[in-house]
Amino acid sequence: MKRIVALVALTLSSACATMQTTAASQEELQAVVEGRSSALVTNISGDVGCIESIVGVYREGADKSEVLWTVRDADDETSEPAVLVVQPGRYAVSGAACFRPGYVSTELPMVEYWFMPVAIEPGEAVYLGTLSAERVDAEARYAESDFGRLYEDRPTTTYVAYEFQDRSDEVRERLRESHPQLIDRLVVRAPAALLTRDEFVAAIEIAYAPGADGASPTVDEARARLAERLAALFAAATGQSGEPAGSAGGGAEDLAAGSD
Repeated sequence: MKRIVALVALTLSSACATMQTTAASQEELQAVVEGRSSALVTNISGDVGCIESIVGVYREGADKSEVLWTVRDADDETSEPAVLVVQPGRYAVSGAACFRPGYVSTELPMVEYWFMPVAIEPGEAVYLGTLSAERVDAEARYAESDFGRLYEDRPTTTYVAYEFQDRSDEVRERLRESHPQLIDRLVVRAPAALLTRDEFVAAIEIAYAPGADGASPTVDEARARLAERLAALFAAATGQSGEPAGSAGGGAEDLAAGSD
């Protein structure tokens, strides 16, 4: 377990953000029922092979990210709902990661740029939705680039597109068994998405396009272009310049989840 926590820290913490991973106690859950605290609820689905997953959230004005840890059985399409007791406020997704069999850690790249913050009121157990993480394979169209030379026989690199899906009926039934005291407090409030899968695919195409001189970018250059474009979209939508507060930063080398 110490090794897993260390991997989580490496994935989501930053110079200005530490993490809280403590599971909610009965006393903390009772504080939600009494309206003195709030709770966040989410789980994860998708085709990126996660068995255990974490979703980082950041409260505006705080100095740390907090983590919802969720586990999926091999036969289940979605993971068990994770519950985190928090102070009321505005929360944004600050990062995510998954652990494949053997506890191989993989960052789910750039998720901090996909969603607007949500407001959490006292006494609410806010279900953010089920975070769907789906593969987007970008074709290496430009054989003269470093990317084309390195991957000429494996011409795709995998990115990840995200969506919060409403599976509240399923989540409500699972919470009825694990956290029955929160059922009457549960509300659905998904973060508004800043881009769609199609818009993301278009951004990838632009990132890999040749420059004005006709030269194709290397894979690192293309990833850096994509990071800059998503950061600009995030800044335009939120009025927040630079990287989202509490995010891991996610340098260009971390953008791709893997390659085929």
